[in-house]
Amino acid sequence: MSGSLQNPADGEVAGDVAVAVEKAAHDHGYVDRRIDIAVCAVTFLLGLAIFILSGDIRQGSIHDPIGPDGWPKLLGMALMLTMGANIFRRLVSWHSEQGNLVPSDGDKDDMPAEASSFIRPFVVLGAGVLWMLVVPWTGFIVATTGLLIVTIALMKVRTRGKLFLLPLLLSLGIWLMFGVLFGIRLHAGPIEHALLDVFAAI
Repeated sequence: MSGSLQNPADGEVAGDVAVAVEKAAHDHGYVDRRIDIAVCAVTFLLGLAIFILSGDIRQGSIHDPIGPDGWPKLLGMALMLTMGANIFRRLVSWHSEQGNLVPSDGDKDDMPAEASSFIRPFVVLGAGVLWMLVVPWTGFIVATTGLLIVTIALMKVRTRGKLFLLPLLLSLGIWLMFGVLFGIRLHAGPIEHALLDVFAAI
C-alpha cells in the first residue's frame, strides 16, 4: 500500500527541475531539436511548393535572361537546400548529443535594449528616395554603395571594412551579376563605363 503512494515532494522536485531546465535553455540559447526539425520540414515543403508552382508562370514575349520563373525557382531551391541541410545535421547529431535540447546556431543577443525610434526607418526611407534621384547621374555602383554605407552606419557599425569595403564589394558584385552576366540594364556612370571598357579590351 505504501509503495503505491507518491510523495508530494517528488512532484515538487520534478517541477523545479523542469523549470530549471527551461530557464537554462533560455539563458544559454538552447532549442528543442524536435521543434527545430518540424519548422525546417515545413519550410522545406514551402520551398518545394514554390519551386513546383513557379513552373506555371507564363513566359513573356520579350526575352529575359532570368525569366519570370527564375527568382521563384531560385528561392525554392535555396529554402530546400538550407532546410534539408539543417534537418540532416540535426538527425545525424541526434545520437551523439543527449536529450532533445541542443545549442542554438546563433549567439545570444547581449546588446542593451534601446527605445524604439522613428529616426532610423525614416533615414533609410530618405536614403532610398535619394538613391532613386541620384542613380541616373552617379551610376548604380556609387549610389548603391552610398545607400549601403548609410544603412550599415545606422546599425552602429564602425569597422572600416564593414562600413566601406563591404558595401563597395556588394554593389560591385550585384552590378556584375545583373548588369554584366544577366544583361539587365542598370544605370551606368563613370565607374560602370570604365569597367565595361576594361571588359571589352580583355
